[in-house]
Amino acid sequence: MLPDVYYPVALVEKLSGENKNGGEADIICSFNNSNNLPSVYDYFVFNALEQQLSDNSVFDRPSNEFYKELTSDNLKFHSTAITDDPIYAPTTWKNGVCKKRSRCFLC
Repeated sequence: MLPDVYYPVALVEKLSGENKNGGEADIICSFNNSNNLPSVYDYFVFNALEQQLSDNSVFDRPSNEFYKELTSDNLKFHSTAITDDPIYAPTTWKNGVCKKRSRCFLC
């Protein structure tokens, strides 16, 4: 696992093969922006200039520059283990339920 990166407990348990939170629920939905750590799901997202979107020294969140990247239609998943794969980044941002996926915040 990557240091200083937020991992949901369900993913930590899956990766480690151990129960990390006793009898507590693995998934509880609660959203806030006070945690400045990037999510593991965001860690490998890069733009066309090879800039990591989760890098706070490159992009302030929230900011117009960050919004432009999220709606650039030019993002990719980048890691040494996997070849660069494009990530859906529509030119128009819409919150809600997607007809193509079970739940998303992009289309």
